[in-house]
Amino acid sequence: MSRNRFQLLLSFLHFTDNNSIVPGDRLGKIKPLLDMLQMRYQRIYVPGENIVIDETLIPWRGRLSFRQYIPNKAHPYGIKLFKLCATEGFTWSLKIYSGKSSSGLREVGLAKSVCEDLIIDLKGQGRTLYVDNFYTSYELARSMLDQKTHVVGTLRANKKHFPKEVMIAPIKKGELVAREDPNGIVVLKWKDKREVRMLSTKHAPIMVSTTDGARNPEEPSTSRGARRKRRATEKPLAVVEYNKGKAGIDLSDQMASYSNTLRKGLKWYRKLGIELLLGLSVVNAFTVYKAASNNKTMSIRTFRERVAKDLLGLTCPQPVPQSQHIITTRLQTISFNNKYNKTSPTTTVG
Repeated sequence: MSRNRFQLLLSFLHFTDNNSIVPGDRLGKIKPLLDMLQMRYQRIYVPGENIVIDETLIPWRGRLSFRQYIPNKAHPYGIKLFKLCATEGFTWSLKIYSGKSSSGLREVGLAKSVCEDLIIDLKGQGRTLYVDNFYTSYELARSMLDQKTHVVGTLRANKKHFPKEVMIAPIKKGELVAREDPNGIVVLKWKDKREVRMLSTKHAPIMVSTTDGARNPEEPSTSRGARRKRRATEKPLAVVEYNKGKAGIDLSDQMASYSNTLRKGLKWYRKLGIELLLGLSVVNAFTVYKAASNNKTMSIRTFRERVAKDLLGLTCPQPVPQSQHIITTRLQTISFNNKYNKTSPTTTVG
């Protein structure tokens, strides 16, 4: 296929019939593809006990009514996606933020409604939901407990319905202060380099021993490249489990960034659709492939190449063992005059 033909086909790429879009539906251009992918995600994979909800941003700087600006992201301008991921990095459900609803929901109400929508098919099964301080609230914890789902998340200092002696009371480094209500919701504050506020409906406010990568100060300095000994530290149990549970969505975003297919364009739905197909879906397929096969060392880049070759009908060449060295030579005929002989011999050099 020539480049011009490829660009022509790409310019006419659509995911729905324009005549079937409901007037006023901001996501009508992409909604059929989103629903189809989400249905397939949920049919082939079931998350484990720990799940995490967070947002990600698809880069977009063009004109769009629901374009978002998040300064701490690698690409601050873009289209916001709310994702529910398993700890292995599999995205199980997602939702596109299309701006304020007609009912005018507040931010707290929006965060709670997003969690309710994404976890609707996983309620009542005893799972643990990990969220950051945008979603964590007392209302969300009460609602999830009623539906047999635990909540663990970080807290903002200005959140309502929490005891002030925990939220704003000064503490020293290494100290822990916590309170628990009759419903079993624990709110704690622990200070390491800075204050960390947590909410948990699952973990008791206790300290556990863990290790970090810092060098023991009593250990003498060694040569560069030598392994550093890990030293034991005390951390709240909720903080340790939160760091483990939150890694799922970070792993998903990390794998999607490798060999990224995003390119500049004038149509936001095309860019979002390509990211859903060639980014999110490939990462999910890679996660399922690793879980179903014995090949645990394959990289996401190699997996992308093999998927592309399979779709094109090409056979994947078998790798040559490193112990075999194949040297190819080309015979070249060189004619030269010998000043000592009258004839001009022909020498073949290989």
